[in-house]
Amino acid sequence: MDKNLTLKLNIMILNQWLSSPNKNYAEGVAIYKQHKGNDKYYSYFTQVNDAPNGSPHFSMLLRKLERVARIALQYPPDKKEPVNPAKTSKSARDIKVKQLNLDHTGKKSGTVIDVANLRTNKKYVNKILALKWNDLEIRDKEVFFNSHAYFESKQNALFLVSKTEQKIKGLHAQLKTDIPKSKKVEILSEAKDMEKEKIKIFEQIDNFKEPENIDPIEAAKKEATQKAIRKNQLPGYIKKAINALADLKKKYSPHVRKKKENQILDWQEELKKLKSEG
Repeated sequence: MDKNLTLKLNIMILNQWLSSPNKNYAEGVAIYKQHKGNDKYYSYFTQVNDAPNGSPHFSMLLRKLERVARIALQYPPDKKEPVNPAKTSKSARDIKVKQLNLDHTGKKSGTVIDVANLRTNKKYVNKILALKWNDLEIRDKEVFFNSHAYFESKQNALFLVSKTEQKIKGLHAQLKTDIPKSKKVEILSEAKDMEKEKIKIFEQIDNFKEPENIDPIEAAKKEATQKAIRKNQLPGYIKKAINALADLKKKYSPHVRKKKENQILDWQEELKKLKSEG
């Protein structure tokens, strides 16, 4: 992943944290370090492991991250000079496509854009996914079938790619330490599995299949129902997986055991998120 795209993903993660009603202090500190490094404020933030909203540490962290977000809006990663924030989404693109003309009513006129070709331009798609839906031009929204939910599903997939890459980097960092050869073999195998997983996620991003034309209210009800079912299922999955790992009769290899432990952690994180959404 190129440097500019990595920066844009970091900005997207920052904006997600700022817009979340349940901000996690430790996650905020990690995001701050990604953008500002190990400076004096980072040293201040790491004085405590956690801080409630409204505390001096949390308030300072919030102010600093909001400032980072404002600067990121004014100085996009792929531009060296300031730009008009209102035009950020347009200036962030460097692909050569014919402009879509709009009349004063907002209706399309003039040259018709080949949206299908835009969907095959991976560099373009990835850059658009680093933006917010409300910042997109009409042409860009058409690429995502004018569906905010469809756009967010692609964004979430790209965010998952970023998280997977971070895990892979962590595994490669372990390989540089003084560990037994057998352990290195396990880590290499796990890293290989994650690389395959990353490729599958990229395939999901690249595959543009027109969503079904579902009524927004019905879609919201369906999503709420699916979340409720998932929230009821996860505790059982977690309990069953924990019991399986604790069963001495089941002899898992270290690599398989690690994968199952990671699965449990992912389920616990997903359940925590679902509970926070109500």
